[in-house]
Amino acid sequence: MVSWTMADLHIHTALSPCAHEEMTPQAIVEASLRMRLGIIGICDHNTGGNTAAVRDAAGDMIQVISGMEITTAEEVHVLAFFGDGDSLSAVDRTISETLPLHRGSRMLQGATSFSMDEVLELVKAYSGLGIAAHVDRPAFSVVSQLGLFPSNAAFDAVEIIPNNTCVEG
Repeated sequence: MVSWTMADLHIHTALSPCAHEEMTPQAIVEASLRMRLGIIGICDHNTGGNTAAVRDAAGDMIQVISGMEITTAEEVHVLAFFGDGDSLSAVDRTISETLPLHRGSRMLQGATSFSMDEVLELVKAYSGLGIAAHVDRPAFSVVSQLGLFPSNAAFDAVEIIPNNTCVEG
């Protein structure tokens, strides 16, 4: 017998510049429980800094997948998922070093200096999955930024967002 679980694998916390301040780890868990999600992926822009806090807030109620949404030099968004926090932390440090500084803080909304291919290589070096983010959107997708979907791209999957829905705290 097949057992199904509802999931949302592209959730931003308040760390992401595009997210609402109210997107705290606890608020995300509460909203996810209301929506009956069994699995969530935390994918803040260019950081994995809030994944552990969401995992702590979720306890054993929801499975939290370690991830981040990396902006490549071409401004393509790539979702990166990892099986453990150590791999996420290592990629987080590497990505952080390439982000511009503003008043002593890394600008998470900026693009890294890594190309799309280099980001995918980095993700795979840490046994992660690289997913082409929101390919059905007119901005920051592979197609919108490159004009085509490269046949040799090393993505593991593509993300399509039906009705552009998201979990809100």
